[in-house]
Amino acid sequence: MTLKYPVDYIGITQAFKQGTHHGLDLGWHDYQGEPIYVSADGVVCATNDYDKSGQSWGNYVKIDHGNSIYTLYAHLKDGICVTNGQEVKQGDIIGYMGNTGYSFGTHLHFEVYVGGASTSCRVDPVSMAYVYPGQKVSSDDANTVKYYTPIVNSTIRNENKNQVEVLTELNVRTTAGLNGGKVGFVSSGIYDYYEVQEADGYTWYKISENQWIAQDSNNTYLRIYNIQPKPEPVPTPNPKPIKEEYKEKYNIEKDGIYKIYLKKGEILIIK
Repeated sequence: MTLKYPVDYIGITQAFKQGTHHGLDLGWHDYQGEPIYVSADGVVCATNDYDKSGQSWGNYVKIDHGNSIYTLYAHLKDGICVTNGQEVKQGDIIGYMGNTGYSFGTHLHFEVYVGGASTSCRVDPVSMAYVYPGQKVSSDDANTVKYYTPIVNSTIRNENKNQVEVLTELNVRTTAGLNGGKVGFVSSGIYDYYEVQEADGYTWYKISENQWIAQDSNNTYLRIYNIQPKPEPVPTPNPKPIKEEYKEKYNIEKDGIYKIYLKKGEILIIK
């Protein structure tokens, strides 16, 4: 799963700090009050709206993305755009940046949970979220955030190329190996591949520059299509020229094409 930053303009006004600040505050832009977007497909599992307590998250939305991964979007304006139990897609609008709850200025408090919904499972969103094409990043944070590289488009089956067919959702990494940075994922399609390497117990296929996907040891992630060698053509016999003495002895026509075989001392001429 790849999380997308939930705002169009990414500026970190307060970083994640273990034990004191368990999320990422995003608030940089000339206009405050931007739309807040779903970071990845999921189901809304908790909401709070029109909060007047001045405490904690104020208006918020929490989303279950499956595989024990959750995101939370806090301090939203009154009037959130989703309801509890609603299925949402990456890029859907949740609500708008606000200043509700325990907040001292318009911003988004963004949290990521890995391993469960408990607050003890909160991790630094910078380690999980990516900047997608079209999003703008403050110059102060350009070297802090990670960037999502668009994955090469899938193609069609071509027997003249080495190709892989993706059978499940796979991370795409910058190098062959589990230490390679994640740049996105693929979930289906056929891709040309240009290089193969073994690393970390997997077979890695290079589908584009700095884009590698892995095959597991049971061969369940990918279906491999290798170029099949074409059979060598059967050479056409090229009969040797008939000696003049044979032509005269056996009265062979000059323009005819003959094969001469030597069998038990006899010369057999076949036209």
